[in-house]
Amino acid sequence: MHIFAEGGMATYLLLCFSLLSHPLAIVGLVLAFAQRRRGGAIGMGAASLALGGLALVLGIGGYLYGMHQVDQALMFADSDQIETIRAVGQSEAMISVWCGVASCLVPSVGGLLALARGLTLPREGA
Repeated sequence: MHIFAEGGMATYLLLCFSLLSHPLAIVGLVLAFAQRRRGGAIGMGAASLALGGLALVLGIGGYLYGMHQVDQALMFADSDQIETIRAVGQSEAMISVWCGVASCLVPSVGGLLALARGLTLPREGA
C-alpha cells in the first residue's frame, strides 16, 4: 500500500483506469479472436488503446505534479538537505510513471492486437 501513499492521487486514478481498460482489452480480444466480430473488435481495441495511452499520460502527469510539490517543499528546506529531499521526492514521484507504464501495457498490447485482428477480418455482410 505504500505505492498509493507515495504515488499520490495519480496512482489511485491509474488504478481506476486499469479497472476499466483491462476488461476492455480482454473483451476486444474475445471479439476479435473468438467471436470474429469486426466492428466490436475495432471499437473495443481502439477504446482500449486510447485508455492505455491515457494511463501513460496520467502517470507522466503525476510525476510532473509530484516534482512540482517537491520544488514547493524545497523552498522551505535547509540548504544542506536540499539534495536529499530532491532525491527522495524524485523517487516517490517516479512511482506514478511506473504505475502508468504498468497500467498502459495490458490495454495497449491487447487493444493493438484486437484492432489489428479486427481490421484484417472480412466485412460483416460482405
